[in-house]
Amino acid sequence: MVFGFFKDGNELFDEAQELIKQKEYAKACKKLRSAIEKESDDSNLARVMIEFIEVGQSLNDASKYRELSASLDGIDGTFDFGLSTFDVKELKEECDAMAVAIEARNSYANSNTDMVIKGERLIEAAKILQLKVGNDVLAINEYFNTSTLTGTRLSIALMAEGNELIADGTFWNDPKKAAEYQQIAYNFRRQLGESGEYNQRKIREYTMTCTCWICGRQATGEGMHFFRMSADVSPEHVRAEEGELAPSTEPGSPMIFVCKACYTSISRRADAIAKEYHERSMAELESVRRQMMAEVARLDSRITSLSMRIRN
Repeated sequence: MVFGFFKDGNELFDEAQELIKQKEYAKACKKLRSAIEKESDDSNLARVMIEFIEVGQSLNDASKYRELSASLDGIDGTFDFGLSTFDVKELKEECDAMAVAIEARNSYANSNTDMVIKGERLIEAAKILQLKVGNDVLAINEYFNTSTLTGTRLSIALMAEGNELIADGTFWNDPKKAAEYQQIAYNFRRQLGESGEYNQRKIREYTMTCTCWICGRQATGEGMHFFRMSADVSPEHVRAEEGELAPSTEPGSPMIFVCKACYTSISRRADAIAKEYHERSMAELESVRRQMMAEVARLDSRITSLSMRIRN
């Protein structure tokens, strides 16, 4: 029996290859690190294999793709991993493209401007994926997940996501332009075989125009620039607005349309009234609590006094 510390780097590297074929990746990584420490002739390839495994275990970590891409600079041509063979140049391009795509997807977007920027990053990542990977299957994803996801399909998904985000970020300033972005996203969703129902609903909301029931101003963009509110609408009111291009009521339902300015002013006034009632109620409760505490103290004093008399 030959113990591990007597083996040279090349032997350890060969053992790691067998473990990879058996999908014993944790054990393989340990062998590969030992092979590097003992200066195996294939130390550069060993680093690539370790990072290839780490990418497979963290497919949504952009940093792992970038680390693998950097290590691939140390080898040329092709290399075998398990029972598969990978082209170094193609794998590096895939890693670079995936890192850009993941970073775009994970980027922070809390404001309208941020959403537009993130959307543009997703679209740029989609173009890179299409250029670098195209119709080829994403190799690392295929190896670890037996997935047939291609660069083109992921690119289309990113194009859809990017246009949806730009639409959301544009809605506040330009609802009609936002609807155009949702239409583009819808077309990409259809290419993926999806219904695009979400995009169609958003297009309807973005393009819908109403007349505010309260102030009479027109507003375009339901959910952002005007809202529906429950109200008792008489038949006379409905007849009065028949033929209007921008209605102020929803036909067949007890709903009126209210612009954002009127809606928020009503909501804030309602909040202020509710806060006033809450504070008044809490003050009254505090007054009652103090009276009760005073009564308890008085009763406690009487009980103490009676107890002392009884003892005497």
